[in-house]
Amino acid sequence: MVDKSWMDAPRFSTNHLAGIERFLSFAIEKSVFNGKIYCSCYRCNNRILHEPHIVGEHIRLHGIIKEYKHWIFHGESIERTSVQTDQTVRTSPSICTQSQDNEADLRDIITDALGINIPTLNESFDGVSSEFQNNGREDDFNEAQRTTERATTLLDDCDIPLYPGCVKFSCVSFLLQLYHFKALFGWSAKSLTCLLEFLNEAFLDGNTIPITYYEAKKKISALNLGYVKIDACPNDCMLYWGDASKKISCDVCKSSRWQSSNELDVDEQVDDNCRRPKPAKVLRYFPLIPRLKRLFQSSKTSQSMRWHKEGRTKDGILRHLADGSAWDAFDKRFPDFASDPRNVRLGLASDGFNPFRTMSTSHSTRPVLLIPYNLEPWACMKQSSMILSMVIPGEKGPGNDIDVYMQPLIKGLKQLWTGIDAFDSSASESFILRACLIWTINDFPAYANLSG
Repeated sequence: MVDKSWMDAPRFSTNHLAGIERFLSFAIEKSVFNGKIYCSCYRCNNRILHEPHIVGEHIRLHGIIKEYKHWIFHGESIERTSVQTDQTVRTSPSICTQSQDNEADLRDIITDALGINIPTLNESFDGVSSEFQNNGREDDFNEAQRTTERATTLLDDCDIPLYPGCVKFSCVSFLLQLYHFKALFGWSAKSLTCLLEFLNEAFLDGNTIPITYYEAKKKISALNLGYVKIDACPNDCMLYWGDASKKISCDVCKSSRWQSSNELDVDEQVDDNCRRPKPAKVLRYFPLIPRLKRLFQSSKTSQSMRWHKEGRTKDGILRHLADGSAWDAFDKRFPDFASDPRNVRLGLASDGFNPFRTMSTSHSTRPVLLIPYNLEPWACMKQSSMILSMVIPGEKGPGNDIDVYMQPLIKGLKQLWTGIDAFDSSASESFILRACLIWTINDFPAYANLSG
């Protein structure tokens, strides 16, 4: 192990000057690039290559970065133990410390998201629970297993700089930033692939930027909470889900499950070995339970989920829905539910919209959104806090048949009312998580449909 005690010695002292010489000798032996090494002074911050004697002068004049305890830019290897890895991520200069508020460590955020070391988290990383694993979509379940295997690789990539000498971004943090821009500005997959190809040519050799959008998506797919594709009758009569997952025709209208009724015989079951026909209509359902669990897996959001009880000012002024009479009446009716502030109150909103941005086209796709009201009033109505529960396909709205599509969500809500095992990161304890739907938000036509 290299002696680094000189880094804390006073500048221009004998120990400090001798330590600089040892540092330069180590760097020259391990990490010379065309006769130059990265300068670790406060001004250069491991960003600029200089000749070794210039690096020595800079360190003597400006001092070496005190937080640079592991010389990863100068050839020092890091043993991957749990303690050293955590220390490396927290003390290395700016690597893997990019987060939305520049406070939390990226590795901590990813660890929270993946649910690592949480004893009660026994579902797959993409949130596809066992009730949906036999719905005729074996490829979704296999993808969940592959996502679990990629979780460890994702954490390892947090330690890899974007290119040799980069101190601002790791491979993972850079990709997350690109994904954020893609979502904000509506980039297409093709445009992001072109950008990645251009960045690969522009950046230094040895960079870790994926070449295509597919590779980038595969690299960080372990962070995603997945969704379930459930085939539906084209006339909105039923879902091919649960016990009906293997059927190929509707029990009500007898229409085919597939776009072409000639592909399979009506009485024939789908063979796992044959090519799957294209379904006539597909519901995309985003399981609610793993999404609520993830809110409590993060130490930051888990505290906010108790705000309505512990952080709210109770002076009779209506500032939050928890100050209203409906909330109070619910607490009095179900005191066992109200006894734990972590139990989630949800609101549901749904309406049709035309995704093609043209009024001349008659099309109505219907998303179903859930709003967690446990959060602060300035947070619960933010787009990032809303939970997309399902996307009901068009091209016409389901009308009163919307209850057919609501079956998976209703089943999850019933399970949440009974209670599920979850983990509270802020309190470092397991608890029984419950949730309820206290009201819906809609106009009168949608209200009539949701009410049956």
